[in-house]
Amino acid sequence: MTGYRAVKNKFNVLLLLIIFVPIQIFLINYCVCFSHPIINPSSEPNEMARILLAVGIDNESNWRDFLALASFPVQSKLNSSTSLCVSLLFPTSGLEITESQSEFISQYKPTEIFAIGLQSLESYNINMITNPSSEVNGSCEIASCFWEQSETIVITKSVPVNDEQCYRNAIMASNLASSLNVPLIYVHEGELQEYTKDTLERLSTKNIFIIGDIDQSALSYFTQKGILFRQLSSAADVASIILENKDSEYLVVTNPADRNSTYVNRLSLLASSLAAGRDGIVYPLSEIPLYSQKQFNVNILTSEEPIGVLPSATYILKGIISLSAHNTWTSTQDPPLFANDSTLTVYPVNGTYAHVNAPWTFPGGAWEYILDDYHMMYLAASKANQTGFDVLLFDKSCETLSFNNDEIFKEGDIIPLRHDCPYWICNIKVEKLDPNGTLVLRYQFWKNGCIAINGVNYEFVLVCSDPGALGTYNALYIDFNTDGRFDGKNEGPYVTGDSIDISGKSFDVAIDPYGMYVDIIGPSSKEIRSQMILFCHEISFSPKYLAIMGLMDSIPYAITKDPKNIFLPPHEIQEYIPTDVEYGRIENQDLPSSLTGRIFAKNIFEASCLIARTLSYNFLRQTGIEWNREALIFGTIGSCDQLQASMYLNLNNSLKNANYIMKGFNSLQDLQNKSIIYLNGHGTPYSINLGAYNLEINTNWTIQTPTFVLLDSCNIGNFPNDVDVNSYLLNVLLIEALWQF
Repeated sequence: MTGYRAVKNKFNVLLLLIIFVPIQIFLINYCVCFSHPIINPSSEPNEMARILLAVGIDNESNWRDFLALASFPVQSKLNSSTSLCVSLLFPTSGLEITESQSEFISQYKPTEIFAIGLQSLESYNINMITNPSSEVNGSCEIASCFWEQSETIVITKSVPVNDEQCYRNAIMASNLASSLNVPLIYVHEGELQEYTKDTLERLSTKNIFIIGDIDQSALSYFTQKGILFRQLSSAADVASIILENKDSEYLVVTNPADRNSTYVNRLSLLASSLAAGRDGIVYPLSEIPLYSQKQFNVNILTSEEPIGVLPSATYILKGIISLSAHNTWTSTQDPPLFANDSTLTVYPVNGTYAHVNAPWTFPGGAWEYILDDYHMMYLAASKANQTGFDVLLFDKSCETLSFNNDEIFKEGDIIPLRHDCPYWICNIKVEKLDPNGTLVLRYQFWKNGCIAINGVNYEFVLVCSDPGALGTYNALYIDFNTDGRFDGKNEGPYVTGDSIDISGKSFDVAIDPYGMYVDIIGPSSKEIRSQMILFCHEISFSPKYLAIMGLMDSIPYAITKDPKNIFLPPHEIQEYIPTDVEYGRIENQDLPSSLTGRIFAKNIFEASCLIARTLSYNFLRQTGIEWNREALIFGTIGSCDQLQASMYLNLNNSLKNANYIMKGFNSLQDLQNKSIIYLNGHGTPYSINLGAYNLEINTNWTIQTPTFVLLDSCNIGNFPNDVDVNSYLLNVLLIEALWQF
């Protein structure tokens, strides 16, 4: 989807998080767009019961995660035309409320607070507190407190609590229970606990949906009591039951593998909370390992040309006519100058030499107008009285106006060049030098490095397959069979956006066009997307909205070419962007069929606050918290970047035409109370430059209102190895501002 489409749609809340690798981008990469109010718009805000479900979890994954999943169906149970219920997660002590949570509670003004798994909640008045000792008795307490009876319940096994499949089943069970407005109850191995049996009897349970496998003794007990049960073994089974009972057009995708060892753990825990407020379906990915982005720096290869690769671009000079007006042979009777210690002797042809100062790069290439160095070249004869040229004098160093002994070449020779600039070429081959003065130089350039995956090192080489883009890189070869060559099966070339199989695992490839690094990103976004498509097709489900719950280490961004290049000549630098738009291509390979967004935050507690604001946004709007029709556009536009300046001016004019009040930027405070913000400035993974302000990773401030933010800067989407990722995310997302509105 595009940003303009997102603004026009009547979403209850819109959080747009855009991280751009290249300078120009017209696709919106990360947005969170949610529709379908969970309250009746005709209800007066002051007449509604506003219920807050305060749920305690620990800082590390344990049984309380399962307890939280059992609490989310209460949201659905208590939501009606006269009441609204949202959940917030807190540390179990209840004494560490974040600023954004406190701000939300002050705006939401809950009429009732129910605490589950908490000892207290600071100074707030609590209507009910339950602090169980395990998720099994806790789920029974929740069922008894909020349901007088329930003929249908959902059951799943919760041990071992660190087992990914148990956790995945619990996420699906929470989603199903929320959709059916019924309790979720956990069981362990062996016989059912007595309080579990008592709970089933108290609820007058007649039907049970069982997610995954449970002990045979439990099944025998259900049969003995005349309770019908149905076992569901897959996400498709669960989703089919949901679709049988209600229409849904909302899909939440998450990765259950994110409970530990991710930059922000357990965001998957909140998937069913979001789905509960959107009548949505949760799809927890199956057997997708944690994301492992590897950024491999590359070095300039100073040895021989890599075998099996032909990285080349041809540059031709013919007589006094050149392909470039910059590089025309000039006839001169003046002989070339030689260094004092040189023993070279060359001769003119018919009394003249051919002379030219050639640019360091191929005419029309990306760096022709950036690099100032020029090579001095002469064509000459190696013997007196020759009728044609047969030697080339080539000033390799660009440092003197004279030639050394190692700067004379014949047809077929390789001219080795200096290697102190990462953009410059490695070698030039004198492919043709005929007596009439036709000179064909084949530029040979590449960079090499080493990829280490699963403890195995693989040599790789970067080259350019576009002879018009000398100095840039777009193709990757990897020596998988370690034979010193790069022409084996499946060894390349790979370009940005390709998938590559390494040691049985699928990765995406992204190549920096300047040859600085190669990103190997896994698991492959194509693998995840294929799994999602298969799931949707299996249940005949075409979601209108797709929410990705998790950071890029659990569900990586897809890699695509920068769409700006549709406006540029083919030889221009090809950059790439990380984007979530590709995941929305469920029904159509060419255009997204689902509006796609991503939810993440610096920790799970802030993420729960973001979801609570999202689900209560219609209510908050009706109580006077409105989007202001004010916009702020700030850019440090260079005069040479006409495309970027055009985007800046068009956006500014479009917002004015839509009756937005345009505001200026003088301080961080000016970013408050704006509905749309566009910021353009030079960026790094550490900061974004806004004129007099340089937003560093340690800046601490918040935007208190829903804000549609576009960041358009170099490199802020890169994932450097040497940056603390939590701090890095604060920087990229404008320092807590967007997930705390």
